Amino acid sequence: MASPSPINNHVSATSSKNNNNRLAPSSSGVETFNKLMSNKVGIAAYKTGGEKGTFEGRIKRLNVDKQYTVHTGKAFINSLEKASIDKPITKLIIGSHGSGSGIYMDSNAGLYGDTLDKYGNSLFYNFSFELPSENARTLSDIKTKIESGDIRFAENAEIYILGCKTANHTIAGIDGLAEEFSEIAPNTFVVGSTNRSNPDPMKSNPKLDSNNYYSRGSGGEWHVYHKGKKTQIIKNPLNPNKVTINKK
Repeated sequence: MASPSPINNHVSATSSKNNNNRLAPSSSGVETFNKLMSNKVGIAAYKTGGEKGTFEGRIKRLNVDKQYTVHTGKAFINSLEKASIDKPITKLIIGSHGSGSGIYMDSNAGLYGDTLDKYGNSLFYNFSFELPSENARTLSDIKTKIESGDIRFAENAEIYILGCKTANHTIAGIDGLAEEFSEIAPNTFVVGSTNRSNPDPMKSNPKLDSNNYYSRGSGGEWHVYHKGKKTQIIKNPLNPNKVTINKK
């Protein structure tokens, strides 16, 4: 692993009446430090051959530091590992289809929550109870990688799951994907939609999507979870680059 580049902290000196110098970091020094520490990751996750370019374009317009396209849960986790090599992930933005059960990619090969039905089967979106493919993964697989240090999230990292209904499970009383994710990555704040979600078009170019995401339909809003508890409700629209997450 390459050694991180040295940080050049610029300081300005001020003199007090007793000639004691005080050093304070300049705004440029703070900005440089924050930029060096930033590891903003975007993942476009969708079915092979489907909607190519749509999710990539949305992620790209959010100005991430690293961007990946994946079609399986296995590839999703591999991307998180690659993104964590040089420094912890500070922000993760996921563009995909989804629900409270998981993020949908190739058939039975997505990333799913660990909620099980009474027969011990993972509750997939289509409720067919088919066995997942060898490329499917669950949140417990991410948890294992976090515990081993192969996936690293910075303290108070933000995770935005922009797919539909990730804050609500399809079965009442069961944790949704966003809530479950915050449990297996306890130093993060995870954001999910309570209803259908998609961005508005750009006013300057209606053919392109903006960075303003709406949780559509009755009661649509964005819920923030930390360590399995809902800590904040964000009203529409949600812009992952401008929203302020309450981390107190």
